[in-house]
Amino acid sequence: MKFTEEKLEQAFIELLDEENISHASGKAMLRDFSEVLIKKDLKNYLLSQYSNEGLTKSEADSIIRELENFPASDLYESNKTIMKKVSDGFLFKREDRSQKDLYIQLIDYSEEDNNTYKIVNQLEIQGFENKRIPDGILYINGIPLVVIEFKSAIREEATIHDAFIQLTVRYKRDIPELFKYNAFCVISDGVNNRAGSFFAPYEFYYSWRRTEGMDNEVDGVDSLYTLIQGMFNRKRIRDIIQNFIYLPDSSKKDLKIVCRYPQYYAAPRLLMKSPYFASPTIVLITDRTDLDDQLSAQFTNAKDFIGDESVISVESRQDLRDLLQGRNSGGVFLTTIHKFTEDTQLLTDRTNVICISDEAHRSQVNLDQKVRITSEGVKKTYGFAKYLHDSLPNATYVGFTGTPIDATLDVFGEVVDAYIMTESVKDGITVKIVYEGRAAKVLLDNSKLKDIEGYYARCAEEGSNEHQIEESKKAMANMSLILGDPDRLKAVAEDFVNHYTKRVSEGATLKGKAMFVCSSRPIAYDSTRRSLPYDRTGQKSKLVKRAPN
Repeated sequence: MKFTEEKLEQAFIELLDEENISHASGKAMLRDFSEVLIKKDLKNYLLSQYSNEGLTKSEADSIIRELENFPASDLYESNKTIMKKVSDGFLFKREDRSQKDLYIQLIDYSEEDNNTYKIVNQLEIQGFENKRIPDGILYINGIPLVVIEFKSAIREEATIHDAFIQLTVRYKRDIPELFKYNAFCVISDGVNNRAGSFFAPYEFYYSWRRTEGMDNEVDGVDSLYTLIQGMFNRKRIRDIIQNFIYLPDSSKKDLKIVCRYPQYYAAPRLLMKSPYFASPTIVLITDRTDLDDQLSAQFTNAKDFIGDESVISVESRQDLRDLLQGRNSGGVFLTTIHKFTEDTQLLTDRTNVICISDEAHRSQVNLDQKVRITSEGVKKTYGFAKYLHDSLPNATYVGFTGTPIDATLDVFGEVVDAYIMTESVKDGITVKIVYEGRAAKVLLDNSKLKDIEGYYARCAEEGSNEHQIEESKKAMANMSLILGDPDRLKAVAEDFVNHYTKRVSEGATLKGKAMFVCSSRPIAYDSTRRSLPYDRTGQKSKLVKRAPN
């Protein structure tokens, strides 16, 4: 199916009607052409929602004026402040100072859903110099939260990238007032349908290709239906606006992130706000220091979003014990799994503790006892995960992994949600993996090769243990001598450069990365050294000194 812009606009309106979102023509609305709020709708909502508290008309007008007074000249900061008011609500000082401050929510997030939804098309907006007419604007209670721009799939010269430019360049220049209130934007030609933050680059606009209950993701025209049924379901759009749009506490650039569909469906659902967990303590665990540092930087800059000021990178197990002692709720603590071998004492037996493990296929699943034969005799130890579970025996465990194994399921339970590699490639998150075998001929020491093969045959018959693992290391050391032979690495590096150069000269599309997979870090390092001296023509580079043999 191919759409003209007019037909696509009408189809979008009809599909939104199925989500109980009514249509209003911008041409029929009586208003000042420079106004982007539907003040009547917002005022009616406020007076109705807070009638029991006796909110007056002048107080409702005051709330509306406060929103209008945020400057469009500082668009990012104004949007950030307004979005916080929209998602979290705010305290409003009453005209009668003897009355308590009133907590105002601009959207009713309760199950009652006492909100007014409108899709408005052809709304003429007078900007500083030019008039602009967005294709569609979704209003909730008179607030323009979503802006939609269409392009025809019939005209080859018109793409959804043009729709992106229309929004983020022309509209931003001419009618920035509209985007003070914007939660996210949609660009569509009916076949390609994407949503993203107004402040995000084009490549961070994504399709919403699955809804609840669907087994598979969809593409093309079908993704128009999943976008609307997914993001524009009345309950879900409120959830996205309230909980799934991230603005950091501070940022050197205009950073605003709107969730993608796998992030929405797979997210541990609003743990800090869950009444079931009674304001839990969250312990976020990684198995590498660099990951811990990265997550610490991100989480400590998201205290507003998380809703807890106690976001702390834990220095030691004793530090974690001190933080948990006497604490009944709250707190987000980031640490590495290795700290759980510092001692094995109980940290807390509370039930409202949630451990979230990253890379939940490695050291996070080793619960079994290990037996090692040493010069002092047989020594029994356990893995990091065993000590973690003993320290927090009543915690709830959540695991994230890109490569789940059986042990992952044994420790963390059944899969809550899966986002597979092929879908990630389709969404443009992961580049397509292309493999071409490039065999380098090497002369093997046959006697060593037979020793290695014989050893692993015995392992298969007897079942491996710690002693055999140590023997395996010795065997692999011999294999490393073969794989790391300087002449072999030189041949591999030259073959790589020649092959890459040929691909470039043939005009191949080389997006993404070229990757070496090596058996060890020293071999990886040596391979890289031997590849670097060559430039894109295959000649020795004048800029890089030739690595010695």
